[in-house]
Amino acid sequence: MKMNVSDLVQQARENVGRLDINELRQLGFIPRDGGYFPAVLYPPVTMYPPMGEDEFFRGYEASTLNRFVVYAHIPFCAKRCRFCHFVSFEGRPANEKDTYLDCIDTEMNLYLRRLNLEKIHAEAINIGGGTATCLSPRQLERFLDSFTSRIDFESCEQFTYDVDVSTIIGNVGLERLKLLHTYGVDRITIGVQLLDDGILKDMNRANRGDDVAEAISNARNAGIDNICIDLIYGYPGQTPENWADTMNRVVELDIESFQLYRLRVKPHNQMPGQIADRYLQSPGDFPQLEDVYVMKELGVMIANSAGMYDDYCTGMFSKSRRGVSEYIKKKFCRLYDVVGLGLSANNSLNGTIGIKTQDIKAYCDSINRGQIPLSKGKRCTTDDLLRRSVVGPLRNQFFVDKSFYKENTGLYVSDIFSNKIDALKAHGIMTEDNSKLFLTRRGHFFVDASCIQFYHPDFIPFPESSYADGILTPYNQEVLPVEG
Repeated sequence: MKMNVSDLVQQARENVGRLDINELRQLGFIPRDGGYFPAVLYPPVTMYPPMGEDEFFRGYEASTLNRFVVYAHIPFCAKRCRFCHFVSFEGRPANEKDTYLDCIDTEMNLYLRRLNLEKIHAEAINIGGGTATCLSPRQLERFLDSFTSRIDFESCEQFTYDVDVSTIIGNVGLERLKLLHTYGVDRITIGVQLLDDGILKDMNRANRGDDVAEAISNARNAGIDNICIDLIYGYPGQTPENWADTMNRVVELDIESFQLYRLRVKPHNQMPGQIADRYLQSPGDFPQLEDVYVMKELGVMIANSAGMYDDYCTGMFSKSRRGVSEYIKKKFCRLYDVVGLGLSANNSLNGTIGIKTQDIKAYCDSINRGQIPLSKGKRCTTDDLLRRSVVGPLRNQFFVDKSFYKENTGLYVSDIFSNKIDALKAHGIMTEDNSKLFLTRRGHFFVDASCIQFYHPDFIPFPESSYADGILTPYNQEVLPVEG
């Protein structure tokens, strides 16, 4: 039987209370102020030194064993959301978009030349932004035709396209969705965020809550039924009560999956959003930390009650594995190489991570000179490899496969991080069996803090003074038995 909102909120508060958050603060596991940083990519992209094209590709040799996931970035939006930290530009004219598409087309040729391949062998694809559908149907068809002609789809398990509600409603929206389906897109993620019109307006969103049902209907009519929607909690104006109402309404949409994101105030990507300044100026606008935790728990409770679970991928609740992003799984859990196309795109190759410039003029100028516009990056050390082989899988599937870790690093995870693992196990954050190292319910709830435990001190996003001097402060480090 469906619980009413007040009962749901009360139950969520009791569940959060059992996690004993004060103890976690005293242990140094989470910052005293509850500071949050998403452990998306290790090392964090905001901390890389400069790197150019030649350095990134140094030592690469083409092989039939190369396995790639592919990302392309379309950096345009009808409106730039105030919470967004990704590279995007609001209200750009059609000719600027055409110029950018010319550059993406040329960049694919440049990449194929450097990889010494006729086509990119894609295991999974994600097109994002910005708003990846903030193109006219003519422009979208042009991009899809150019992009897919250079991809070998033989072993591609999933082709995901990120869309915005405002771009897939009405007849033009339906036309865009039919184009996606025609070119092989079999999964879409819709940036819904919320259903409350007042908060959507405050976010500077281009749609209303009532538009979501039409967007989903259009997708199904276009032949795309693997639909995921993104939702955000912790934004100013949200309460546990209106969040529970949103979650109940989302469940009734009967979609394949949805992903829940805590509001990211601290910039984690290359173009900080307005939300960071707003927090500095008006912290009282934001929900209390306890209420943010209650919202997270409400998301779990309501999803589980609807038969949707996140034991496939952290924060992503799905009816089945079909709804989960193969791109995320392969990039972060299996550490596949990444071909990233377009402005600010992340790339990785043979243990080297490279990031494209976020300056659109610099991007186009570089492409027109025949150069791939990488601006910064990191050639991962052995220390980096040992840590990212824990962080990626733990963050995105909340367990580390011991045999995969050994295969990927040549060492046993339980030997490398024995002291850290023992401390986390002793305080109910981790457990293990013969094959896997797991996060417990407590560790899973604080998955990003759990991952930051394995960061090198140079990359921990909060200063040491942010933590209590307890046994679980991430600055308590054991010396790894490796050099470099």
